[in-house]
Amino acid sequence: MTLDQQFADDMIRLSDTAAKRGYHPRYFLQMIETRGAVAAARILLKGESVQSGLFRLAELGLLQHSMENIMLNPKYVELFTTTEKRVAGARLEALGFTPGLWE
Repeated sequence: MTLDQQFADDMIRLSDTAAKRGYHPRYFLQMIETRGAVAAARILLKGESVQSGLFRLAELGLLQHSMENIMLNPKYVELFTTTEKRVAGARLEALGFTPGLWE
């Protein structure tokens, strides 16, 4: 399994975890299906504003399962640019979460 595929699997697991808590990120899953997980992550990071899904995960106490946190996992750092990783980390820190706690 390629690193891209492993990242996609983790993104789908993130969605499954969120669904168990009542949040169903349908648009996120659609993006993964149509564009691929890495491309979807890049698109979501390019937006000027933080996606509502990240706020929802924060409300549920699930930021450790967020796309932003998972992409900062040392396992996946080669998939993203320094700028993309910086944006992901900044978004998490703005919500009071220190990146880490990877499974």
